[in-house]
Amino acid sequence: MIGYTCALIICDLITWMCLFILYKINRNYYRNAFTLSLSEKYQVAENIRAVRMTFIYIFFITLVNIGCSVILFLQGFYLLPK
Repeated sequence: MIGYTCALIICDLITWMCLFILYKINRNYYRNAFTLSLSEKYQVAENIRAVRMTFIYIFFITLVNIGCSVILFLQGFYLLPK
């Protein structure tokens, strides 16, 4: 059961790192986009909005994963017969 908990935590960390990298890349691309056309600037702005919205979604999924991990951890110690 601890293996599942570690796997969930590792997956969450990888997801957060990927989202953060995507956000930084898009934000830097938007700030330095002097030669982009209007449609390209709009697309980059939409990418930034989508990543921000995904941050909120992933935050709640991370909370659920932490809750499930705590339940699995407690189940392993308290609910199994001795």
